[in-house]
Amino acid sequence: MALLGGGAWLVNLLGMQLGWDVLVPVIVAAVVVGAAGEAIGLRARMPAVVWAVPASLPLLPGLTIVRGILELGTIAGVLTVVAAVGIGFALGAGVAFGSILVAVARQAGEAAQAVVLPVLGDVSPVRAVGAI
Repeated sequence: MALLGGGAWLVNLLGMQLGWDVLVPVIVAAVVVGAAGEAIGLRARMPAVVWAVPASLPLLPGLTIVRGILELGTIAGVLTVVAAVGIGFALGAGVAFGSILVAVARQAGEAAQAVVLPVLGDVSPVRAVGAI
């Protein structure tokens, strides 16, 4: 879980270094967390939430919320709080979207196997020439 969270933070930092807007790196990192969490959850036969929620914690806008609350009497403070709420929504939407992507890809693979395997029948894998 720590590696997945660290990877999400690295994706976020890389996006910021590339000059992306504030929300784009968070969304990209959240999609990565959602997809990886779903894939690991399927492999480990555990809910994806077990992996995705702890991995998304480094992306939470805690410092942005504190800055906004400290400056709440000004327009800049209100805008900072609104930006923090937007980052939170983007984080949730990105994790959900990544999870949905993996689930749809898995179902598409199962559907393709259900269609292709009956057509091909019992086909043994082809071995390379010279293989034992």
